[in-house]
Amino acid sequence: MSFRTPALVVLAFASVAASATPACGGKAVIDDVPLGSGGSASSSSSTSSGTTTTTSSGAPLSLCLQACGLLAGCLVGDSCAARCNAIEPGCKPEQDALLECVIEHLVPNYPCNLPDECVVPVHGLVGCTDNAQTGGTCSSGTIPGCSCSVYDQQNNLLDMSCEDDGGVLDCTCRQNDEVIGTCSQPGFSECDPYADCCATLFFVPGLQ
Repeated sequence: MSFRTPALVVLAFASVAASATPACGGKAVIDDVPLGSGGSASSSSSTSSGTTTTTSSGAPLSLCLQACGLLAGCLVGDSCAARCNAIEPGCKPEQDALLECVIEHLVPNYPCNLPDECVVPVHGLVGCTDNAQTGGTCSSGTIPGCSCSVYDQQNNLLDMSCEDDGGVLDCTCRQNDEVIGTCSQPGFSECDPYADCCATLFFVPGLQ
């Protein structure tokens, strides 16, 4: 039984973020359909060339569209971009820092896992949006895999449960007992909704 507080996670990963090198790999082709201001869907196609992802008109895609496009195979539903764009304006700089980190550092073999470099930006964002962790229970080593259920400042229950598959953890991510997506990450018994692969699925779109 172990429990990690956000402060410890930030300190533990701050040094990692400073020393880790970026993962290589091109950007994905993205076809995301965000909700328009009138509540209807608006179509958008995009192309990728080198490190720049653009729409068919040649304009660069928003950070929300780019990051959500990378997570499309892991998230349930298609509301990621709309939710991401709905963040309160005062926290946009913290959100941009996280999205830029995810876009730059995601590893192709584990496209939804949170890169080590992005743990500190996660805590910067949740500190701004009042979604920081307040308590919970985590366990590992009792079965092949791990589980962790924590509450945030808004009383959301964030749950991450993973099963070991030969050195890879296959994880299910739930918010308030509802599955929001699944993801995989290398490792044996690490389940932290604020530092591992479910964190990407919780905080790129943002908690509702």
